[in-house]
Amino acid sequence: MNTYRPLSYDESEILRTEMASTDVDETIRVIDHVRVTRRHLQRLRPYYREEAGTSQRSYYLSDEIINTYLALLSERAAADPTRLGSVFLFNSYLYSRLVANGYKFENVSGFFAEKGSPFDYEFVLLPISEHFHWTIFVIQPRIKQICYYDSLKYSNPKRMRTVKAYLDNMHRKHHAGKGIKWSEWKEVVPKDFPTQPDAVNCGVFVLSIANYTLQKMKIDIDLTRLNDMRRIINYQLIMGGI
Repeated sequence: MNTYRPLSYDESEILRTEMASTDVDETIRVIDHVRVTRRHLQRLRPYYREEAGTSQRSYYLSDEIINTYLALLSERAAADPTRLGSVFLFNSYLYSRLVANGYKFENVSGFFAEKGSPFDYEFVLLPISEHFHWTIFVIQPRIKQICYYDSLKYSNPKRMRTVKAYLDNMHRKHHAGKGIKWSEWKEVVPKDFPTQPDAVNCGVFVLSIANYTLQKMKIDIDLTRLNDMRRIINYQLIMGGI
């Protein structure tokens, strides 16, 4: 089952009207304290390789888009916890700050303090943007599993070690200095989903993977419908809900 349907006529008209304005810096929505502007949403316009030319990076999803859409997924889960479980969301700035000058937990030790321990949640999401490529960690503390999703199907042992070191530091912080017994955990780099076919849709893959995973569904990304996915993500951000 693909969770990204084409927009209806009325939805398409709302999207077309909203995106037609030339005021690119107008705030369209504030989600999880993040201001989303038309300039951010323009990166979700349909991508056609032959038209993009040298401007491909303008289709690369920004931190604002990734973080706010994941926040909407988290809000949806909070509204239906029995079916969807609980979600702890790290934003995309965490990893870059963590490794800015070599691994330093003290650089981020105070981040997300108001949320408490991530190990109390069913799902923990950690999106990463590095070298113009989006990937995401999906951590499930209750079943002791850490998954790293890359739409280009690369594993990244160094990144896995870094995230595990961070999680261990977080566990010690919230659990009286007790570290994680990684020998009890399962480390997974899934590859049973389509490979990203271009240079720009990694962010769409990350959001889709998170969407399917939080619904406990098989990842079912239709490569022929990536632009439909861009449109529905754009529309849902404009409307402020999923």
